[in-house]
Amino acid sequence: MKKTSLYKYNNIKDDLLFWIIQFLAPKVYSIKEKKSITKEEKDKIHKSILESSDIDVLRGHIRVARSKGLYNLPDYLNPLYKLYMYILDDNKIDDIKKINTTYINVYVEVALAKNTSKTQQLHYDQIRSLFKFIENNNSDKYKFNIGLLRSGKRATSPVDKTKQAKQTFLEPRELVRFIDKLKDLKINHPNNFQTRVMIKILCYGGLRKEELANLKFDSYSLENLSGEKYMRLL
Repeated sequence: MKKTSLYKYNNIKDDLLFWIIQFLAPKVYSIKEKKSITKEEKDKIHKSILESSDIDVLRGHIRVARSKGLYNLPDYLNPLYKLYMYILDDNKIDDIKKINTTYINVYVEVALAKNTSKTQQLHYDQIRSLFKFIENNNSDKYKFNIGLLRSGKRATSPVDKTKQAKQTFLEPRELVRFIDKLKDLKINHPNNFQTRVMIKILCYGGLRKEELANLKFDSYSLENLSGEKYMRLL
């Protein structure tokens, strides 16, 4: 694209939308296709993206592009759409130059707090790519330096890299098979029966390990229901 003033429309809503559109449009020709799509179709999609009058119209054109075979195009827009809406709701941001490393870091930490670290990183990478694109194509030669401090040193990443435990639950038939296999359990313990009972209480009672460790004789009672004996944990 031809280098353009950072302030194309002199308002944050239209200026940021303009740069998002300019950033996305060339990707019509560069991203991998999910299914075959002709150059004429790409040209049409490219033109429609460039002519988007607002962010919702742009989203509509991106959805069409996805249905035509440009399956990954929404992956570029979605992080930018979320940021765009966040900025529009922030009355303190009335100038695109107010978007800096600190602002983006706070955005990731607040607006994406419920997302996984992988999703946070994907959003952060797309945001940095957008502002790098603006840096390379604005005639004012303005630098956002997203990811850098004013001193020029690299800022601490806002992405929460804490490993999030992935929980896996047994299906009923898997639990039955697991319990059945306990009879063959071999463990270096003087009382294998006790170990098997503890595991069954964990499984059937849904206890945490701390709750199991704190069980006492008066923590349960035995009851007869329909001729069957059941243990009630108190």
